[in-house]
Amino acid sequence: METETKNTLPECLAIAKEHPEVACPAAVKLLIQFAITSFLQAKLRLAKAQFCKAKFLEICISRGAEEVVKSLGSKQKTTAPLTMELLMELQKASTDDKLLEALQIAAPCKCLENVRLQIMPDDSGVSNADFLKKHLPAAAADVSAKPI
Repeated sequence: METETKNTLPECLAIAKEHPEVACPAAVKLLIQFAITSFLQAKLRLAKAQFCKAKFLEICISRGAEEVVKSLGSKQKTTAPLTMELLMELQKASTDDKLLEALQIAAPCKCLENVRLQIMPDDSGVSNADFLKKHLPAAAADVSAKPI
C-alpha cells in the first residue's frame, strides 16, 4: 500500500483525538480542494490521502469525532456498522478512476469535467500520473473555454 494512504487513518485518528474541533465543514471543504489541486498536479497518492481525510472528517461531523475514535479503537461487534461506513467512504478513492469520479462529484467547479484517465496495462510503463502530466494542460484549456 502506498505510504500516503497507508498512514492516513492513524493520522486522522490522532487528529480527531487531540483536536476534535477540526471536524468541521470548513476543514472538509479545504481537504477536498487540496485533493482536487493535488489531482490536477498529477499527485494522485497525495490527492487520495487528502480525499480520505475529508471523508473521515465528514463521518466525524455526522457521527461525532469522539464516537468515531472510540468505535475504531474498539473490537466490539456493535462498532462494526460505523467501521463499515468509514471503509465504504474510503473505498471511493481506492483506485485512480474511483478517485477521479469522487472528486468530479465533490468539485464545486467543472475543472475535472473533461479529465479522463487512460486505462493502461500494468506492464505498459505509463502511469496515470504521467498520462495526466501530458494531457491535463489540454483538458484545462478545454474547460476554460467553456462557461462555468
